[in-house]
Amino acid sequence: MDFGLFFLMQRDEAWSEQRVYDSALEQMLAAEPLGYHSVWIAEHHFNDYGLCPTPPVLASFLAARTRTLRLGMGVSLLPLHHPVDLAEQLAVLDVVSDGRLDVGIGRGGTLQDYQTFQSDREDSRWRVEEGIALIQKCWSGQPFDFTGRFHSAEQLHVRPRPVQRPHPPLFIAANSEDSVRSAARLGLPTLSSFFVPIAELARRRSVYREEALSAERSESEIDALEQQAWGMRVVHIAESREEALRLTEAPFMGYQQRMARLSLCWLQPSPVPTCAESDSTAATRPAASGSGRGRGIPAHTSLQSRAHQSGQCQGW
Repeated sequence: MDFGLFFLMQRDEAWSEQRVYDSALEQMLAAEPLGYHSVWIAEHHFNDYGLCPTPPVLASFLAARTRTLRLGMGVSLLPLHHPVDLAEQLAVLDVVSDGRLDVGIGRGGTLQDYQTFQSDREDSRWRVEEGIALIQKCWSGQPFDFTGRFHSAEQLHVRPRPVQRPHPPLFIAANSEDSVRSAARLGLPTLSSFFVPIAELARRRSVYREEALSAERSESEIDALEQQAWGMRVVHIAESREEALRLTEAPFMGYQQRMARLSLCWLQPSPVPTCAESDSTAATRPAASGSGRGRGIPAHTSLQSRAHQSGQCQGW
């Protein structure tokens, strides 16, 4: 299991936007010396729920100041982007980081996001699946033709080619059963959020295997994909349970309030009300050593983990 940190970059009403970035960057840069495997950065637009609309730009800043830390897109909202443009940006990031990029793909976003970027949310599932196919072609290092429902290309040769072969690892945000099935069909590992209960993760693991087998993937291939999957959990280390609850209740409930407000924006295009409390989160593999109390690690860190044993649902 590997351990990393996930950053949503929410803004408290008492915090400036600059303070959110300063705090998050301090924590991100502390991750490598503390032994974390990766940092994952969320993409959000137009509200204080998340203040980073361009994770590749922020990850490039980190790439120049780290040597081993992997840089995760957590996640890139593919339906809001042209796949070729996103492929080019991420290829440059993989080159300048010397092959340390991980790419999570999702289709989240508010109605305002989809309207602003002139994308249809009803088509988002198909845009993700077609977009991934086009991105993989872009990263092949060869000229190609592509004909899809939303995009097409003739003799397109995208440069530079990413450092990693055949391309940077791709993951699917899978917080619904439909997304789990889509990931299994595409032969990609999943990313699951902390709000998916462990029992539901176990059930979805069975769904994933069934769908992957239906897509004629071998048992060994499915096992390998499961071992690459990531799961997020909220973690705070304190001297006692009481202290942990006292320190985390306000920021965690603030997150829940902002999440509820954001959910309204799935139904209407108006902006989300101003949020409260900056938060970051954590992702994991087995080498973490109680370092959640290290410099700059927030009081409400989420734990995201990747299991290396196929039966270990906590890291799935």
